[in-house]
Amino acid sequence: MKFDQMNNFQKLEAISTEAVRQLLPDSNVQFTDEFENYDAFIDKVVNGQRRIAWIETKVRNAEYDDYILEARKLKLLKQKRAAAEKELGVKINLFYLNFTPKATYIWNLDKIKVPKSTAYAGRYTAVNSAKEEKDVYYLPTKSATRVYDYVLNKEEIIKIIKDKE
Repeated sequence: MKFDQMNNFQKLEAISTEAVRQLLPDSNVQFTDEFENYDAFIDKVVNGQRRIAWIETKVRNAEYDDYILEARKLKLLKQKRAAAEKELGVKINLFYLNFTPKATYIWNLDKIKVPKSTAYAGRYTAVNSAKEEKDVYYLPTKSATRVYDYVLNKEEIIKIIKDKE
């Protein structure tokens, strides 16, 4: 599908996918479809050990001290991971990646202390037309596992996407 024919959700997913490719060019990252609970994954062998990482991504239009992770999303990720780990016999690490106007933050959700969830009246989204109250976690940027200098340039990424069409 051409970029101009996509809905807002699909456009953000396409932008996020291209941004992950730019941020992690040598990682052999693969991408899921829109119905999966995570956006990307890396499955590779390191020192004879199979390593799998699932990555949930978000594109943010503003810089904040904390970023929101939906409690329901994390619960679903952990449930799905438990089943996959049992089936594959491999540990799967969970990462949350946020692209912002000033930096890119990534949290290893297995290594940080996830704060208690809080109710939050969400904004309108690309796929729903009404605000809904959700339980969320506020993840402080200071607790990010890694901060990249990479700054997502939406206009540049949209041009790359359109050039590939």
